[in-house]
This record gives sequence, C-alpha cells and structure tokens, in this order.
Amino acid sequence: VGPAAFGAFPSSALYFGTYECMKRKLGAFSRRFEGSEGRRPFVHMVSAVCGNTASSLLFVPKEFVKQQLQAAAAGSTEARKTALEVIRTTLQTKGVGGLYTGIGATLLRNIPSAAIRFVSYEEIKILLRKDASMGPEAYVVAGAFSGMLASGLTTPMDVVKTKLATGVLSRDLSLWQCLKKIAETEGLVGMYTGVQGRLVWSAMFSAVGFSAFEWAKAAMDLSEEPLPK
Repeated sequence: VGPAAFGAFPSSALYFGTYECMKRKLGAFSRRFEGSEGRRPFVHMVSAVCGNTASSLLFVPKEFVKQQLQAAAAGSTEARKTALEVIRTTLQTKGVGGLYTGIGATLLRNIPSAAIRFVSYEEIKILLRKDASMGPEAYVVAGAFSGMLASGLTTPMDVVKTKLATGVLSRDLSLWQCLKKIAETEGLVGMYTGVQGRLVWSAMFSAVGFSAFEWAKAAMDLSEEPLPK
C-alpha cells in the first residue's frame, strides 16, 4: 500500500493536470478553424497521450517497486524487503534505468489505453449529457464504460509488462518476442491472464477517477460546462 499510494497520488495529479492543460490549449487552437467538432477526438487523444507520458515518469518506478515486493513476498522465505530497500538495491545494481524496467511495454500499453479511455469517456459523456434526466451519474457511467473498454483491449501489454518487471521474461526480448513466447507457452489465454479482475478494477477506478476529476474542476471553478443538477 505504501509505495502504491506514494506513487499513485502525484502520478494521477500529473496525468489529469497535463491532460486538462493540453486539452484546453489544443481545443482553443482547433476552434480557430472550421470543423473543430470533427477534430475533438483527436484533441482528446493527443492530450491523453501527453498526460500518460508525463505520469509514467512516476508511475513506472512505483509499479516496479510494487511488483518486486509482491514477487519477493510470494517466492522467498527471507525477511520482507521495504520499498526503500528495493529502490536502493536496484540503483546499486542496475542504476536508474532499473527502476524503469518494462517502460517500453508500459508505454505501448498505456498510450493506446489512455487514448481509448479519454476519447471514449469524453464522447460517452457528451452523449449522456444530452439526456436531461442524467445527473452526476453521467460521469460515473462514462468513466466505467471507457475504463472497461481500454483495459480489455490492452490486457496483453499489461501481461508483458508484469512479466518483464518480475523477471519472468528476459529484458533482452522485444515486445513482439515477449508476446510470441507467451502465446507459445501459455496460449491465447495467457495473454489475457487476470482480464476479469482488470475489467472490474478499471471500471471502478475510471468511474471514481473521472468523477473526482470533474468535481475537482468544478470546485476550482475550472469546469468548461455547468455541473449537472
């Protein structure tokens, strides 16, 4: 819980903050030209990519430490390591790059996931807000559906990232070699290990995250639309 919470709050703040900043700037630029509505998904996609890339600077080391602690607890009878011990050992043996093990697979998973999640969220939210009877639950529903969609489509990338971070797969293998090896040894099912849990978790996480994001913007008077009654 410690390293997860320590990395989650600042990385999420950086994620949503960068997204909102880029969305406003790109949106304002897009509106200078005709047909800006048609470019709306592109604006959201680019903004999401920027937000995710920025947050990965904190998210990837946090995930690495968490997975190392989980692997040590599950496969060793030695005394449990602390997060600081994992960081210190990694820096001594592998350098700063060691904390970013699997960052390539992480970005290849998270960038498409972010694009799918935010574009679908914004579009679903717009559709739901057209229904006058929809209130704050529009944020919850849009967040849950966008989270499930993004998570389901990018599960193979998450499996590769986890196996790289825990040493199950060699860091010398390319992404496609990792996918091929998983397919050969575990089959298609192996690429979707834990997908049910990810769908449920992602739906809840996105529903809460997007709702909190919208209400935080409103509380700071940064919302671009009136709050639903």
